[in-house]
Amino acid sequence: MEIELEIQEQHLWQKGFCDNSSLEKLKLSFNRIKTTGATALATSLLVNSTLKELDLKLNDIGTRVIRVLARTIRFNKTLVNIGICGGNTDYEGQLELLDAVRKNSTLEHLEYIRCYSDKDVIQKEINEITRWNKKSKNNNNNKRNFL
Repeated sequence: MEIELEIQEQHLWQKGFCDNSSLEKLKLSFNRIKTTGATALATSLLVNSTLKELDLKLNDIGTRVIRVLARTIRFNKTLVNIGICGGNTDYEGQLELLDAVRKNSTLEHLEYIRCYSDKDVIQKEINEITRWNKKSKNNNNNKRNFL
């Protein structure tokens, strides 16, 4: 059974989400997540062992938030799909996100669209890495089935 939660009021999810460890999909679009919210989210992502999909679209995510999330993405081993768009992140924040994706072997798709940026270059590299992760996962599953 897939467990999904969609919240559109930031103050509601900050109070209860950190202790949750059973969600598989979390939709937080249109929440204007700031540094405090990103820190709460990052803390919960380090504990949560079931979340596979995270939707942070249209949150006007800035550099500070993307850096907090990048640190978490680097260590999270359950997220497979992340959507982040509608933010205004500087180039250093984008590079930190890219580095986190490089170090995460479970992420299969990251949609990162930033307003007013060289998003095509960053998104292209992210796509290459996540495509490799997905291909590696499929190859490992095929090996297990063969054995």
